[in-house]
Amino acid sequence: MPYAPSAGDAISRPDAGSLDQKAAALDSALRELPSLIVAYSGGVDSAYLAYAAHRALGPAVLCVTADSPSYPERHRTIARQVAIVINSLDSKTRHYMTSAP
Repeated sequence: MPYAPSAGDAISRPDAGSLDQKAAALDSALRELPSLIVAYSGGVDSAYLAYAAHRALGPAVLCVTADSPSYPERHRTIARQVAIVINSLDSKTRHYMTSAP
């Protein structure tokens, strides 16, 4: 079972070499793809993947995000601002239905 830290546990920072190796492995894997669609929420994980994919594949990356009442406007604004920085968000948004409460 993978280790999951508990509240209050000391968490050590990974060394820079380890992070560089992981970034290089991701870059290598992305460069093997002919194109990629990234489900982009604007959160840290999808923003990093969108950035790395755009860096590796350039215009062969399409990032899409949802526009729904369940997605707060402030999150949508942040997601768009980050996307402008990484230059890979399609201007069209995808809509989805939410279930009734």
